[in-house]
Amino acid sequence: MKVEDNGDGTCRVHYHPTAPGEYLVNIKFDEEHIPGSPYLAYIEPATDASKVRAEGPGLEPFGVKVGDAGEFDIDTTEAGRGNLRVTVDGPRRSAANVKVDDKKDGRFSARYDPKSVGQYKVKVQFADDDIPGSPFDVAVCDPTKVRVTGPGLSEKDGPLLVREMLEYKVQAQQAGPGELTAMSVTSAGDQAPLDVRDNRDGTYVVQFYPEQAGAHAIDLRYSGHEIPQSPLALGIADPSAVKLIG
Repeated sequence: MKVEDNGDGTCRVHYHPTAPGEYLVNIKFDEEHIPGSPYLAYIEPATDASKVRAEGPGLEPFGVKVGDAGEFDIDTTEAGRGNLRVTVDGPRRSAANVKVDDKKDGRFSARYDPKSVGQYKVKVQFADDDIPGSPFDVAVCDPTKVRVTGPGLSEKDGPLLVREMLEYKVQAQQAGPGELTAMSVTSAGDQAPLDVRDNRDGTYVVQFYPEQAGAHAIDLRYSGHEIPQSPLALGIADPSAVKLIG
């Protein structure tokens, strides 16, 4: 604590608390408390937006689809006191409805409802400052609009044979921004990722090279969400296993 005599019968007192909380400030004159002393001072935590943490699928680059809420949690317990503000801007500057639930302990849950596919910006501010990662770029997709064509998907298709490359074209132009992943699954439950070629025009090519006969499935997901035709159920035949008797 530092006391400065102003030379006019008044003094200026400086003190620097090192932690938030309640402090008793004793002011004495000739070793006697002045009226009102000791004074109770409450020191609030310093506000620091960089200590706010937010996480959840609603903030992930490809975590949200149309029809589902984008949900995430916010933790301000280490950031001091301040006002929290959450805004979401969608395609063509359209806004998404945002709801923030205050848990009254420095934690919040937030959700927004995207109405169309496209890029959204989720902005989270604390005491008028952006928190780490804000604004978050989120691609909202509609996996129900993804379509697949290829061998074995029509009754008119011929048999599918082992050790022959199968190619499937995936059309996602109407599904919005996203990422396609593909996995093959055998009847025994063995899984293996498949090659996916992104044509950079909203279409993809998935290649599958079956090395054994039997029932196979191809699990297709767009930004982690299953598409309507998935899994593709395929029956693979091996002509070399056919034996003629007689």
